[in-house]
Amino acid sequence: MLSDHTKVATSRKNVVLVGGYLPGIYPPGQDDVVSRLLSTAFLKASADADPEVAAKYDIHIMDVPTTSDPTEISKRICGFKPVIVAYSMYMWNYDITVQTLEKIKQSIPEIRVIMGGPLVSYTSKEFLRDHPLVDAIVCGSGESRFRELLKSDFQEDVLSRIPRITYRNNGEIIHTQGEVKEDLTQIPSPYQNKVYNLEDGQRHTVFVETYRGCPFECGYCIWGEPDGSLYKFPLDQLLKDIEIIYNSPNVETVIFADACL
Repeated sequence: MLSDHTKVATSRKNVVLVGGYLPGIYPPGQDDVVSRLLSTAFLKASADADPEVAAKYDIHIMDVPTTSDPTEISKRICGFKPVIVAYSMYMWNYDITVQTLEKIKQSIPEIRVIMGGPLVSYTSKEFLRDHPLVDAIVCGSGESRFRELLKSDFQEDVLSRIPRITYRNNGEIIHTQGEVKEDLTQIPSPYQNKVYNLEDGQRHTVFVETYRGCPFECGYCIWGEPDGSLYKFPLDQLLKDIEIIYNSPNVETVIFADACL
């Protein structure tokens, strides 16, 4: 007979966060070093910290090299039997994302698909039109709105109140308006919360983000928010992250992913 704890655990639904990275870039030529992406880590850390989300979902991260076999990646994702798969989209992982998504949808037709990232944030309506397998796109920083999407059960009356997302409703593509000012003090550290275990025996490339945004408004660049706002992570959290990272013998490379240090 299942205990109450086991009943709660088995009632949770699975969500898979997928990030694709270019292997052998950091450090150069060392394809076996795993890139631990901040996009997927922040989404999981933030969602896990929300009691309502944590009671409802188990969230799994898959950071995969873009040279992976799409069929194998799809099998790994489907192995979780997820109800939602979410992709962090950049131009370098577009091909493997689309290829894996087609295979996943064949295996689990009812799965919901969320996308975010620079590749889709600025052309979200066009992307949804051209990619009918995608259900929703989060434009810009995504932690708080990813949580809201998980809570929404994709009910239209809830989706319509989430700012700056694009989704489908009865065949119509809808983009919501509004401002998003992510409170970075509410995003837990993925290193301190063990979202990423740097002591797993693998070699790692890790990323550190000290703030978001950029004070400049260069015409050729889409980094940050249109108003040039800056949002800073708590200094104490950053210093502790740096201590953890630089004391791990498995970390090969550290990338500071800021617009202008």
